[in-house]
Amino acid sequence: RRRAARNIVDRARETSKQVTWVEEAVASPAHFAARARYADLCILGQDDPDDAESADVWRGFAADVVVASGQPCLVLPWIPPPPVIGRRVIIAWSSTREAARAVTAALPFLRTAEDVHLIGCGPYARRELAALQQRLDNHAIRTSTLALEKEANGVGATLLSEAAARGADLLVMGCYGHSRAREWTLGGTTKSILQAMTVPVLM
Repeated sequence: RRRAARNIVDRARETSKQVTWVEEAVASPAHFAARARYADLCILGQDDPDDAESADVWRGFAADVVVASGQPCLVLPWIPPPPVIGRRVIIAWSSTREAARAVTAALPFLRTAEDVHLIGCGPYARRELAALQQRLDNHAIRTSTLALEKEANGVGATLLSEAAARGADLLVMGCYGHSRAREWTLGGTTKSILQAMTVPVLM
């Protein structure tokens, strides 16, 4: 896999000086996150607990980098991803800093998407979705919305169910968590999505 990846990079370097290959001696999430701060987008893989060859990869690597890098991160599921990412997009929206940053990071995808669907949950979901819809309309991005008063099965399960029903190939959402004495704990929805994701997720 490493050789195949290196061959792709070497071929790309023949036509672009913007492509480089770097191998790090230290592979901790903190080290990777520090390098990611100088990139526009960080692409990561979901943990696959059944992959024996990934035993030497830091467990929770993707989640740690998403939290620590401060940059947009595209996390790919361990199941084969769709051939094209960003044609049918679902945005998980709540009026928070994290969700707003995720939508801004997703604008390059949203401008070329065929279908963009906004999902919100809670008593103010309709109003908040309407405001986001107006913002995206200003970018000439047409959207549809789904406002949920309550979510019985959990927000993460609902998002993945909607993604499957709509044939979505990208889920956009904020990354949530809280700090406990120098240790970062992911929020419930973020954790469940990273564990059970079936589509690429931009956080």
